[in-house]
Amino acid sequence: MGEGPIDREQWREYTRKWAYSLARCWDDGTNEYVIAAGPIVARTYSPATRTLTLKAKGIREFFSKRWPFGVTGYWESPAEALPGRLVIQNQTLVSIAARVIEQGLTGPFPMYSLPIELSPVEAGQHSRTYENYLVPTVEDALQEIQEVEGGPDFDFWARWNSNDTLGWVMRTGRLPGSTWYFDLSAPQPEMILESVTDDGQTQTTGILAVGAGSEQDMAVAGFGLGSVSPFTTPALDRSIQLKDIDSKQILFSHAVTEVTTLTNGTEQWSVSIPAGGLQGVEKLRIGDSIAIKSDGDPWIFDGLRTFRLIGFSGDLSDRIKLELQ
Repeated sequence: MGEGPIDREQWREYTRKWAYSLARCWDDGTNEYVIAAGPIVARTYSPATRTLTLKAKGIREFFSKRWPFGVTGYWESPAEALPGRLVIQNQTLVSIAARVIEQGLTGPFPMYSLPIELSPVEAGQHSRTYENYLVPTVEDALQEIQEVEGGPDFDFWARWNSNDTLGWVMRTGRLPGSTWYFDLSAPQPEMILESVTDDGQTQTTGILAVGAGSEQDMAVAGFGLGSVSPFTTPALDRSIQLKDIDSKQILFSHAVTEVTTLTNGTEQWSVSIPAGGLQGVEKLRIGDSIAIKSDGDPWIFDGLRTFRLIGFSGDLSDRIKLELQ
């Protein structure tokens, strides 16, 4: 900083928290692709080196700071708004999620708008009611939909719009994506394996899903792994709170999904690949399958294993870090 064409006021303006986004791009000589982009949430200046370090998060970070109250449910009269509710009936889970996001983007002032292209309304068999007095965030609603048995995934793909501004497109479903192959045992592997974390802190054998109501009238459903298969670890039970759901069927579905997903905890691989490598990182998308072959490692099993791409990160180097699960 301090030696280029950008002066102090411009640096401070163009890195304002939440007002501007940081985009990681790759130019293949013909087109510039957005690999990942999201709002700047923190900036740290080091005077000794005159460097500014920016921290950014995905566009979804806004959803934990928005409520699906809609335009008439915010600041004008909270006392009148809180008894209200958002009711969405007979739509797919994807459509419900998009409508919830839509509510979070249509607050009482223009500052609530974000350049996100949402999925259209689609008829289905699902319904949801979001009570304002519970103050659910948009992110709360998305998490609930994702975690229901068979629920969809959500990704927000960053891209350049025709007017050279950033925008995001909502991608939904199971996000199967493409499959990419890497060989760690190759003489000059394109992928570098940085770490493998096998985390048992979230490991679960039984879930009690607690829904709407209180005391004896509270909706509750549970599922325990020992009831359907021989146990291999001591019992690890916990509860989840879903206070806006009164359907025991939906609560049971959440319990089954949670136990099934976390029976063995989580194993997460951190790897990196060159931004301009043969694989073409500009084509990678969240949800893609990453198949990795290993041979002769003292910890990792030999053979081919397939993971799901759950995140990107990068800096000014020519390598992109991938998070796999």
